[in-house]
Formats: sequence, structure tokens, C-alpha cells
Amino acid sequence: KTYYHNRFTNEPSWERPAAPPAPAAASPLGASPLAPLGAPSLPARATPLSSLPSSGPRPLGFGLPAAASRLPSPGIACLKKWRYQPCNGTPIATRVAPEMEGGRSAVRIQPGDVFDVVEEKPGLGGVLFLKLADGKGWLFDQKPGTGIMCVRAESAQAEPPLPEGWEPMVDPSSGKTYYHNRSTNASSWERPAAPPAPAAPSPLGASPLAPFG
Repeated sequence: KTYYHNRFTNEPSWERPAAPPAPAAASPLGASPLAPLGAPSLPARATPLSSLPSSGPRPLGFGLPAAASRLPSPGIACLKKWRYQPCNGTPIATRVAPEMEGGRSAVRIQPGDVFDVVEEKPGLGGVLFLKLADGKGWLFDQKPGTGIMCVRAESAQAEPPLPEGWEPMVDPSSGKTYYHNRSTNASSWERPAAPPAPAAPSPLGASPLAPFG
């Protein structure tokens, strides 16, 4: 009679051993092993390289959406600040176009007001037209026969404050800035220097002449 022998375990048997069950088939790419029988599996489609971003992490199985690949349109690169500082000291209505005698808008600028400029456009006679931000119209840095109208606010803000009693003025004939002291009636083409700041008081009980320690 035929019997069966396991050469690894050295076990004999008169009955034919049953074969072990076959291993389960591997799930296709994208299919969930928990999906019920008959449920459609996800298609295993490769993402084209052209649809992936050139740098940074690349999402598995998904391309870059078309909306995300469009960059926003560039905005205003830089706003420049100007100050309305007229030599005649009167308010002004902005112009609807870069024309000194053009139509006026409803926007009025007061002396000392600081505003943002998005465009500087050279005009005749060395006049520089200034386009205000937010559609507020146009102004100009000077007016022939009148003098200076607007100055750059950056340069004015970078300068130290004037000493007490001094104020900037504009010479109508030359358009240059000079400085006048309303208390002493003195005038100067050069900007007066501010007096040195007073020394900080010594801590209570500390002698300024006492040696350290």
C-alpha cells in the first residue's frame, strides 16, 4: 500500500494529506481590501509629470489643479509717500487728470496731509504730477509762479525734529526751503540742529562721582 511521509517532520500517514488553502490574491492598486464584493475600485492611473509642480512635495496620484497653477496678477510694487506742503498754505482739490488746470475732483487735501502715490509722471517745466492711491486723483509737486506744493514725506520723516520755535518755509522766488524762528524772527537756509537731549537722571541714592563697586 501507498503511504505518505513528511521528510521534514518524519511523520508517516496512510491518508493523503490535504493541500493548504491558496493565498488571497493581491488587491489592485487603489482598491480598498475592505470594499464589499462587486464595489468598483479606484482606477490606477499614473499622474503625468507635466501636471506635477516643479518643486516642493508632489501629491500621490493627483496632479496640480489648473487654478492653482495660475499666479495672481502682480499688484502695485511700491507706494511712495508725499506730503502736501504748499507755500501759500491753502487746501487744494485734486485733479481728475495729470493737468494743472484740469478738472477738479471732490477730494480736497489739507496742508500737512500725507498721501500715497502710485505713479510719478514728469510734465512740462519740470513739474512732477503725482497720481494718488485709491483713485483720489492727481496733484503736482510745484506750480510755476506759485512755488513748491508737495514734498516727499520719506525725506521729511528721516530728518530729526526742529528745535522749538523753528519751522520750515518756502521761498516763493526760488522754491527752496528755508527755516524761520517765529520767536526770534531769525531765518536760515540751513536746517537748525536740535539741542542735545538732557542726560538721564542718576538712580536714587547713587553718586555720579562714586567709584564703581
